[in-house]
Amino acid sequence: MRWWKPAAGQPQRLDWWRPLLAVSRRAQLEQVRAPVKVRDFTLGGRVDRGPRPAVWVYVHRRTSQEVLADSNGRTYDFVRYRSGRALGRFKEIDVQHAVWRARLPAVDDSDDGDKPDPPSAYDVRRPRHLRLVSPPA
Repeated sequence: MRWWKPAAGQPQRLDWWRPLLAVSRRAQLEQVRAPVKVRDFTLGGRVDRGPRPAVWVYVHRRTSQEVLADSNGRTYDFVRYRSGRALGRFKEIDVQHAVWRARLPAVDDSDDGDKPDPPSAYDVRRPRHLRLVSPPA
């Protein structure tokens, strides 16, 4: 395994962000509770693994946690070895687990401004669909 990181001041390239875009798409398709917003991440680097797909490391700006993904949008966890020459290995995990691992549900999106919060099921201001009707006397 080899670690790669862009040089300081090097312009960002779209292909560096395609793996995270694929993760975001997967999270939407699989209806993961917390969205993966690309703008909330910085690029940490990439691990080149020889014949296996490279794993890109994206760090969330607010939680400082990582999302590890390959170019197909598959997500990973790094399992550290207790001993031996290698530090560890990448284990594929589902996108829901990757989102929770990055603590994305804990991020407060109240300042997001994309859309208002959905009304609560118990919100008294919410219009009701059913009405109580008295039987005729």
